[in-house]
Parts: sequence; structure tokens; C-alpha cells
Amino acid sequence: MSERAETLPIATAIGVTVYNEEQNLDALLREAVAATGPHLEVQQIVVVSSGSTDRSVEIARAWAARDPRVEVAIDPVRRGKATAVNQFLARLRPSIRVCVLSGGDMRPQPGCFDALVAPFVDPSVGMTGAHPVPTNPGSGWVDDVVRVQWALHHELALDRPKMGELVAFRADVPALDPETVVDEAWLETIAIGRGQRLVYVPDAVVWNQGPSVLAELLDQRRRVFCGHLWLRGTRHYAVATFWPRPLLSLALRHARARPEDTGALLVAGAAELVGRGLGTLDYLRGRKPFVWSAVPTSKAEILAPRESRDRAR
Repeated sequence: MSERAETLPIATAIGVTVYNEEQNLDALLREAVAATGPHLEVQQIVVVSSGSTDRSVEIARAWAARDPRVEVAIDPVRRGKATAVNQFLARLRPSIRVCVLSGGDMRPQPGCFDALVAPFVDPSVGMTGAHPVPTNPGSGWVDDVVRVQWALHHELALDRPKMGELVAFRADVPALDPETVVDEAWLETIAIGRGQRLVYVPDAVVWNQGPSVLAELLDQRRRVFCGHLWLRGTRHYAVATFWPRPLLSLALRHARARPEDTGALLVAGAAELVGRGLGTLDYLRGRKPFVWSAVPTSKAEILAPRESRDRAR
């Protein structure tokens, strides 16, 4: 597939993995169904619900009744995101050339999907990543840390692509290891192993919402770093954020450009150190947290940044 340029528009499938995402799923699917553009033809939308106990399945089925491209796969047991991704891959139609993968707690902005798929006209491209923008409504220091973390992610990805939150990849990938904790990073290894390029797409903006509670932030960083250690050990691959030196250099540059973020940067660094320490202990103990605890504060309805802050006041 990667040896020739794709014919425009590119036949695309959108996969949405869901666990209790009733707050945001309807808005996400509305954007997915409406997605169009010169590079994009959405032929299939698959919602994979894993163990949901809220209205997520009801919402997805309502969209399936209105649009024949929408399919709903229900797993009554929550077995991890990688298993949900594999269920999406197993349902792909033969015509699909590129897959877009999103969690159910994302809010892609207009034009996001087309921008994400556009680079695949180049046969050397194997995977693309969107530009996550957090809309945390609070003004607490954890919310500030989350905003700074994603700002650093954006600045790093401009120099060295780092895939996260919303990604696209060629449809001929093999099934994921069901025990991987970091599905996007695992998909990076497939593209790199095939000699394909990773492309960060800053114009493909997607809103997300990070933790607003310290314990949830630390648990998230702990799980992610444990997953990156497993990836390093099993597939001999380090993501762009794995080594601390480039991150420190980036943080110092950010502090010089935005001194008002210095406090949040220091707290973010401390949280990262603690999370990495705990994640290393998990790795050494053989723990694979591929079915992770939900982050309750990240599942609230995602609002426009200004509206979100106004509601929090």
C-alpha cells in the first residue's frame, strides 16, 4: 500500500474507542459523519464500546440508524484499548486505505480529519498525528500543568513527530499486542519498521480534556511511562518524549518565551519525575496496566476553551 500514491479522495475509516463517553460521543460522531474535504472520503465509522454502562451504546446506535456508514461493536467486558483497536481493524471494509483512530473523549475541530489524512498522498508517510489542545475548564494548578504539558507536546512534535490522542495510519497494519498500554506508540513502531515517515499535523486540531486532580495526573503519567518502558524493552523503540534531556531543553526554551508558565513547568517536571519513578517500579514488577482506571475529571463535556472557563467560574 505504501509503495504508491493514494488516489484522491482517500477511502478512510474512523474508529472510535469508547468507555462511558456519553458526555462527548454525540459531538464527536457529528463531526465524523460530517467530515469531508479534498483528501478525504469517510466510508466507514466504527464505534467500539468496551464495558460501557452509560448511554454511549445508545448514542452510537442512534447514529448508526441515521447513517449506514456507522457501525457499533459492543464488548461487554473492558479488555483494554488495544483490544478495542483490534476489533476496529477486524471490521475494516476491503476498500479502506487509511484509518483514523480516536478515543470517545475527543472533540475534533472542523477540517481536522481531512488535514490528518492529507499527508497520505505521499507514499512515504505511514502515520500522522493531530494537534491536541486541552480545554480544561478550571484555573487550578493541575489544569495549568495539563495545558503546559500539551503545549510542550506541540512544540516537541513540530521538531520530532509524536503521535497522540487522534492519529491516522495506513489500513494494512497488523493487530496490536492486546497487552500494550500505549497503542499510538505501538502503531508508530509499525510505520518506522516499514521505513515510513511519521508526520505531525498542527492544523489537525482536536480538543481534549486532561485530569484536574493530582492523583489522576500521576496515575496517567505512571501508566504511560510504564507502557513506554515495555515498548522499549519489547520492540526496541523509544517515543520522542522518552529521553529526559530533550524535554528539559524544551521546557527551558518554553520558560524563556513564556515566563508566566514557569511555575506550571516546575510542577509538571516534578509530576513527570514521580510518574516515571512509579512507572519504572511497575515495569520492574512485570505490571502491564493495559486496562487502566478511568480518569473521571477528563470525561466531562468538552466545551470551547472560553465557554469552558466561563462555566468553571
